[in-house]
Amino acid sequence: MSKRSLSSRICAVVVAIVAAVAMMFAAVPAHAATSVTVDVSIDGNPTQIAKQCENPQSYNVGYKGTMDMSEVWKTWEESSTATQFMLALIKGLNPASRTEWKNVMMSGTWTMSWKIDTTRLTLDSSMLTKDAFQAAYEAANPGTGFTQFMRVTSVNYDSATGTVSATYGLSDGNAYKLTAGSDTRASAVRAEVLDNEANRPAKIYFVTPQGFLTLPASKFEAGKSFDGTDPQVTGTMQVSVNQEEVPNAQAATMMSSFNPLTFSPKQIIPTVTTKMVDNTVQYAFASEDGTQLPADVMKQLPACSTAETGKEVAAPISFTDVETDTGTWSFAQWDNATQTMDEKGLKFVGTWKFTLKTATASAEFKSVDGTSIPQEILNKLPKPITGNVGEKIEVTPTHFADYVTKTGTWKFIGWDETSKTMTADGITFVGTWKFEKNATVVPTKPAASGLAATKPAVQKTLSKTGSAVAAIAVVAILLLVGGVAIVILRKKRS
Repeated sequence: MSKRSLSSRICAVVVAIVAAVAMMFAAVPAHAATSVTVDVSIDGNPTQIAKQCENPQSYNVGYKGTMDMSEVWKTWEESSTATQFMLALIKGLNPASRTEWKNVMMSGTWTMSWKIDTTRLTLDSSMLTKDAFQAAYEAANPGTGFTQFMRVTSVNYDSATGTVSATYGLSDGNAYKLTAGSDTRASAVRAEVLDNEANRPAKIYFVTPQGFLTLPASKFEAGKSFDGTDPQVTGTMQVSVNQEEVPNAQAATMMSSFNPLTFSPKQIIPTVTTKMVDNTVQYAFASEDGTQLPADVMKQLPACSTAETGKEVAAPISFTDVETDTGTWSFAQWDNATQTMDEKGLKFVGTWKFTLKTATASAEFKSVDGTSIPQEILNKLPKPITGNVGEKIEVTPTHFADYVTKTGTWKFIGWDETSKTMTADGITFVGTWKFEKNATVVPTKPAASGLAATKPAVQKTLSKTGSAVAAIAVVAILLLVGGVAIVILRKKRS
């Protein structure tokens, strides 16, 4: 056989093999999806909500879903290797094929969901947005570029079941034609993007935005708990060819049906329990008699603090007395000197007692004109008493009987006040007396023959040596005798 005919036959065989291989690839039916099991868990953030001293109106509650990507990337590497091998084989068998690895696109969506306790938690619908979830997602996955290619495409809340879900799609921000003969565009990324290990994190964290879920203070019950349940991940990844770069590529059919990946969750932590714990140490002051405490006492109230569960807490014991106009406030005692922290918080109640200041209430007498008052009247003064500052004191008696002397009568006019409020300096009641002299009647008679001028001198002296009645009698006798003598003498001369 000639060399030419042998060469022709070899070429024919090669062409036949190439055609057969091409036909084989073109006829490859769509595979059943390759199932990739991913570990899924859900964590509460925090798993314990502690009551705060500031008494907020609500407490932030966050959930973080964790997906282990190791199986995903393992499957991806296997698919990538197989795909690139087939592309090389096709290129080797058919140099006219223009499909290269750079033309291969990866598309797909993943949805993460879990259920919340709607009897406890409140959802802020204004934060149920792609932007809010994307920002939280990026913050939860630092150090990887994957969050720039796997982006939030939608978020949803089903109030009937309490299910929160977020869907993430592979996208570089553009839409591509991935199906031969169709103008439909879809989000995708170039497969070579995932060749970069920086874009293949070992785990992906899906989180709720800060403030999206809250526990109202009114629903905080120390010692109780609530659950986040049933974390799920569903989705697919699909290998395709960019039809705009390689339209009707020979390998397009094969590529679009090769190894579609689906995700089935394996729940590591199906339920996360969030406990409500009160670890605050609160203090309160009260008075023994229920009266309101002054501001200077309340200023000494210890501030709220926190302590770990099981720790013994001692109440402070040093406080400063508070002086007021009427007395002194002093700390008496706490209801408990020490307490052990449990999950329902502690409260110490300290009691303050009030000691009234005392002073003396006394009384005094005075006369209207400043005349000395007889001792017999002074003996009637009420005795001093001790009373509390601010207390109302009354004086008794309010009337006294008249006191009669040889020269007149003392009469009680009254007290300056019958009741007074005790002051820190004490109080004094002042009672006033008035003296009324007796009325004196002295007999008088006209003087005779100019002798009257000498009578007063005799009368003043007597008034000093005898009684008034005796003096009058003596004077009358002398006048009678003298008068008779004068008459006799005159008669004899005539």
